Amino acid sequence: MAEPIPSPAEKRTNTNTHSILTYLIKRKWKYLFVVALCGISCALFLKFRVLDYSASSSFFVNDIQVLSSAQVDLKSLDNLSPADNFARIYQQVNSTEMLVHLIEKFDLCRHYHIDTTEEFYRQKAISHLSNKISVSKTPFNTIVVTVSDKYRYFAPDIANEILSYLNIMNKKFYIENLEKKLSISHAFLKQMKDDNDQKSKSLDSLIIEIRGLVGTSSEKSLPFWLSQQDRLRTLVSNIENSTHDLMNSERLYNLALQAMSQKDFPTITIVRTAMPASRSNAFMAIGYSLLLCLAVSAVLIFQAYIRLEYSDYIRLFIKSNSVNR
Repeated sequence: MAEPIPSPAEKRTNTNTHSILTYLIKRKWKYLFVVALCGISCALFLKFRVLDYSASSSFFVNDIQVLSSAQVDLKSLDNLSPADNFARIYQQVNSTEMLVHLIEKFDLCRHYHIDTTEEFYRQKAISHLSNKISVSKTPFNTIVVTVSDKYRYFAPDIANEILSYLNIMNKKFYIENLEKKLSISHAFLKQMKDDNDQKSKSLDSLIIEIRGLVGTSSEKSLPFWLSQQDRLRTLVSNIENSTHDLMNSERLYNLALQAMSQKDFPTITIVRTAMPASRSNAFMAIGYSLLLCLAVSAVLIFQAYIRLEYSDYIRLFIKSNSVNR
């Protein structure tokens, strides 16, 4: 009579630490290869695909004070407040002009592996670059520009170039502002000169008429005509003074415009230039890869336990499925 086939529960022995270690030692090179491959792959992926270097540069905007004429209201064209300056700088950093300049200067399409034969390659480069740039403001009204990139020396180069080009953009802004003031001053000056010429002619004729009346009028009316004459002379003097003030303002505007057109006139003051990171992100990538290696090792140990503890059940399940088919 045939003996009964023992069940998997009767055949398997108790799985203990010794049996698991024996199982792992037999396959140590295989498991070490898997752990090392996962660790190296993770470190390389994090280093070149995930982790970025960041570099920050800070500055504040210089106030360009230009003397305005007391007769002309130019408050709407005066310098902006710190909050308005930050809003303007934020818009300038994220403007298409700035982003296109950076893309062309650093050849970012090639740097970001963007195919320039595609239809919307520039839009992709602008979108990718704008996500790498952030602008913030400190409580002391200092503006901080931070750039992130996967290459250690690329991020500070872009951040410093942003400051350099911001200076150029601000020069254009201030020059346009001054030109608006100049155009208003010229128009006002021309109008005042025309008014002064007309008033001078009227005043001259009136003075001649008054002098003629003084000789023929009575003594009682004489003080009246003399007071009118003094009043008219005072008015002429006031007109001449206002014209002189306006001409001085125009001369100051021209000098300011000439200064703004020169390259040695800074519109921003750099507080801190961007520098490469002091530590490589390879250490962080290695740290994360070591954690992954520990996780993979734990999974392999758990797999060894499952295989030793339930291998008979797994075989029986596989055989039963093959028979049913």
